[in-house]
Amino acid sequence: PRYAALQITPSPKFPHSSGTLKVRLARRGGMSERAAAGHFGISRASVKTMMMFSVPPGYQRTADIKRPKLDGFTGFIDQWLQDDLNRPRKQRHTAKRIF
Repeated sequence: PRYAALQITPSPKFPHSSGTLKVRLARRGGMSERAAAGHFGISRASVKTMMMFSVPPGYQRTADIKRPKLDGFTGFIDQWLQDDLNRPRKQRHTAKRIF
């Protein structure tokens, strides 16, 4: 297609942003949002997000982690792990051994 010649190298500070740069350059070059989404294989919502933020905003958790099966045992597990700090490495609790 007409935009196949976009060659962008990722910046060292943001190595994952090369796709964002390609999308932003394509949109500035006159490609529609729908065409950019189809060309790069992403959703139109992703294209819109890439145009709104110069750096990807990342994931933000909306609610606290709920662990109903572990809630009654977190005190015991935390105590085991604190005690294990003073033990030799081979005698510490592993995740498999705790669960």
